[in-house]
Amino acid sequence: MVRKSCLIILIVLLVLFAQTSSAAIKNVILMIGDGMGFEQVKAASFYAYGEEKSLPFEKYYRGEVTTHSANSYTHDLHATDSAAAATAMATGQKINDDVVSQKAGKPIETILEISKKMGKATGLVTTKYLTDATPAAFGAHTSHDNNRGDIANDYLNQTRPNILFGAYLANGKGMTADKAEQAGYTVIKTREQMKHVVEVVNQTSVEEVFIAGLFSPDAMPWEYNFYYPDKNPLSQLLKRSMPSYDTIPHLSEMTEAALNILDNDPNGFFLMAEGARIDSAGHNNLIEFNVFETLEFANAFQVALDWAENRNDTLIIVTADHECGGLVVKKNRGKGFIPEVSWRWDNHTGANVPIYAIGEGAEEFKGVIDNTQIFTIIMKLIKTESAEKDSSPNTLTQAALETHTRYVKAVKVGPSDEIPEQYWTDRIKALNPIKVYIHKVNIVVVQKMSGNTEQGKYIYIPISSYIPTSGDDGFTFTRESDDVYNFTRNK
Repeated sequence: MVRKSCLIILIVLLVLFAQTSSAAIKNVILMIGDGMGFEQVKAASFYAYGEEKSLPFEKYYRGEVTTHSANSYTHDLHATDSAAAATAMATGQKINDDVVSQKAGKPIETILEISKKMGKATGLVTTKYLTDATPAAFGAHTSHDNNRGDIANDYLNQTRPNILFGAYLANGKGMTADKAEQAGYTVIKTREQMKHVVEVVNQTSVEEVFIAGLFSPDAMPWEYNFYYPDKNPLSQLLKRSMPSYDTIPHLSEMTEAALNILDNDPNGFFLMAEGARIDSAGHNNLIEFNVFETLEFANAFQVALDWAENRNDTLIIVTADHECGGLVVKKNRGKGFIPEVSWRWDNHTGANVPIYAIGEGAEEFKGVIDNTQIFTIIMKLIKTESAEKDSSPNTLTQAALETHTRYVKAVKVGPSDEIPEQYWTDRIKALNPIKVYIHKVNIVVVQKMSGNTEQGKYIYIPISSYIPTSGDDGFTFTRESDDVYNFTRNK
């Protein structure tokens, strides 16, 4: 009875902690509309709603962002490229165009890598190549964004995001299924496989997953073609075989799947989701395609907003790396009709781009800011959360208990007075944790970290069917008592 009663104590403590915990940024969702300027947003709003400022994220407008790179003032229109712009957001530093998160040949630590060090899950989602410049800036380091093999290698063997969803190059350069599988990733290729993986992850006690969704050779299909498959003004540019559209997920679906998987990490997560083909439509001056890509990007935001509803620990940011095409909306033709527009040219411009944000700290993005400040503000907010965790083991314990009860909530036990309610709180606090998480229903209390190595106490829960075994998931165990193991883990 004593051992069974620990579960009911955990559930009781969960309620107590929920009443006393303070708001802090645990999850960051950064959504980047590649090439999405103010006019792209206006055009999509006119088409979908018949009036401007009606897209889901527009009510959370905060200001605008300057986008120049370290050397963009030497170019026409002072325009950056995606590599430099995304690097600015990912690292807080200005670099030259074409370079991906490194300076003077040395890597610059990204927000994804910092989040990883904080024990958070991480993910990258895009509608173009996973090795394209924008996602690469968050999870790779290279002297040129064309070095797709180097970018894929960094993903798979260095930064290791938990989620990689997007397209791959049909020529085998960059990310491939074989490379991902060899690196320990579960590879999925269809919408149905993605849905199945979400179900499996949420029904099991897997503490950490690595999933590569390689859904389409080259870029994902245009959203316009999903709705109008027989109308394809870019047919001459699409001379490649593609999977059936029925098997390929939309950005909103990939975002939803990523959120539902990353949410299993008790320490929170960092997710970057990119609407990459807004930029492609801008380069080709195709307003129909531009509108539909922007609307699907807005759908993805709505998914994130719905997911975060009633949470006070999540920050959602929507912005762009740059504007593309010099779009000008000249006339609103009403709901359901593409507005009349003009294009200045077929490349990036140096125009400021909008920024929208909702959640704790969203007001920090107000006014006109530089793109490097996006990194600075996010770091300020998540470092605050980290400091609160360091000073409050209760918060760490709460995170573990939340995950624990998710996995064992179906188990019914009776009430017991044999263990005081403070038992688990005091026990974990006494171990001076720097991080607490769940592994196969059992509680992992990390007391020391060095690089990718963790050390601490592994507390066995009586209802667990898993017996701690050295070699499993990087753990080495030595038994200390009936329900406690000393462990070292190389992650």
